[in-house]
Amino acid sequence: MGVIVFGAQRSWSGVGQVEAEAGDVIMANPGEMHDGIPLAGKVRGWRIIYFDPALVSHQVEEETAGGIEVVRPVARDPLLAKNVAQLFVSLTAPAPDGLAQEENLIRLGMGPP
Repeated sequence: MGVIVFGAQRSWSGVGQVEAEAGDVIMANPGEMHDGIPLAGKVRGWRIIYFDPALVSHQVEEETAGGIEVVRPVARDPLLAKNVAQLFVSLTAPAPDGLAQEENLIRLGMGPP
């Protein structure tokens, strides 16, 4: 899961070809092809957080009946993008704060108030 920071790209997903631009949240399933080409030949950049698939499955097993799968590989959702960005910052901070990381992770999964 990540956020396109600048530029735009086209990539393949389980639902077909998708496009993402700056501010969009991008997601991929474990084992899914991770390709992507910049749109209009311009440079693009993103910040990605890798979640261990086994850990995620274990954490949500009581909430799901079977495996989980991302079916929306691109989301234009400013609140979700903000929450992903905050989690990324807390995970990469020079002096990590475990409580802040946990709060940001929970906020990411909560959705809108």
